[in-house]
Amino acid sequence: MIIFFIGYMGCGKSYVVNKLANDVKDAKIIDMDSEIEKLEGKSITEIFETKGEKYFRKKETKFIESLIGSKPHELILVATGGGAPIKNIDLMNEIGTTIYIKLSPEEIYNNLKKDDLNKRPLLKNLSDEDLMNKIKNDLKKREKYYKKAKYTYDEIKNSNFKWT
Repeated sequence: MIIFFIGYMGCGKSYVVNKLANDVKDAKIIDMDSEIEKLEGKSITEIFETKGEKYFRKKETKFIESLIGSKPHELILVATGGGAPIKNIDLMNEIGTTIYIKLSPEEIYNNLKKDDLNKRPLLKNLSDEDLMNKIKNDLKKREKYYKKAKYTYDEIKNSNFKWT
């Protein structure tokens, strides 16, 4: 069984997957961006700078396709990239279960401000105002894909997120 965690960057996909790893024995944990970095031998920022976003999105699709045929009894928890569902939500729903981690633009903004934005090529060099506008605009464009998830989880903050 494959479970894909989707949502905008900074919503906590990797956080949730790593928390679940503590609760679920024998689960295979995959951070899609990290796996693509390993395969390419470059950071996400370097991939965007040298080969472009379109190339990166194709790599996301190929990575998801590589999970087809996984052992049905094996539990695989995947933290996707924020843009992965745009082209791949139907494929992810076909081969696994999708969970949309939904946060408000303000929560995402606050999470991203704690991070090094230079590691996020689509947010590099944005002012605070531009960052908030980008989050809001991107969410408007991506929400239709995120909403195709089989489940939505929007109460991560202050909760005891446990695998049951």
